[in-house]
Amino acid sequence: MTANKRSLGIMTRCQGSHFVDKGYYRKLTQYGRKHGIRVFVFSPRQVDFSTRMVKGFEFRNGAWQSNVFPMPTLIYDRCFVGPSYRHYKPFVEKLQNDRNITFLGHGLSGKWQVHQMLLKSSLLAPHLPPTDLLTFSALDGTLNKYGAAIIKPMAGTHGIGVVRIKEIRGGYVAAGRNRENQPFRRLIREKEKLKAFVTSFTAGRKFLVQPYLELHTSDGTPFDVRVLVQKKRRRKLGDNRESGALGRQTKHYLQFARGRQGRSSGILSEQALPTSHVYPDRPGHSTTDG
Repeated sequence: MTANKRSLGIMTRCQGSHFVDKGYYRKLTQYGRKHGIRVFVFSPRQVDFSTRMVKGFEFRNGAWQSNVFPMPTLIYDRCFVGPSYRHYKPFVEKLQNDRNITFLGHGLSGKWQVHQMLLKSSLLAPHLPPTDLLTFSALDGTLNKYGAAIIKPMAGTHGIGVVRIKEIRGGYVAAGRNRENQPFRRLIREKEKLKAFVTSFTAGRKFLVQPYLELHTSDGTPFDVRVLVQKKRRRKLGDNRESGALGRQTKHYLQFARGRQGRSSGILSEQALPTSHVYPDRPGHSTTDG
């Protein structure tokens, strides 16, 4: 990479000067600066394809400052698929088709696609939770069998739109995060009212339904396990690296979406699974940071 091409554009959704994950992007900017790479944040809707210039934001002197940048050579795509993605999709696709730009990764279309791919692994399929496209019939069946269910957007991040629905004596409790990422808890007395709530909450979006999993340590701290698989030369997958992430101890399980802490974990060390057949060459290149 030559000196004038050492630039990385973090592509995300911006509303004016507002965009999420500023702390994370600040760290990437500072890390890039140490290695001679200029990092800036931009919206795909702010690209001028005729001049190949981009309006965006760069972290300098302790603040995010607006500026105009040459088209970056590398793009880190953080425009996650969601209900507003259609407003960005034409611009993203045009950038993806630009021969002078390298995308660090191409996201999958959603959780259902990932689940369908994992089901093709004879080793992983027995460990996957039952997962269905959300209908009220599927939700009702999950509640009848397991007593509690999770509904989640097929495309989404940060726990936005994820809801736990639990049967209790005399009704149901729905707790989760709404589209504005605000936590809520609602008591619903009747099945018909539960159906009305789910219909309204999921309107215009595709959701999945799964049994609610009790992913807590013995002291009640929520956790998850991350597995990193890196593709090396000759398209062979390298060794697994796994770690655990702990959330804040709280009665509200979805608080895990914020404030978590990484921990070294030995959970998978004795039962690591071969992964060369899990994601065959279909998803293409991908990358992760952090």
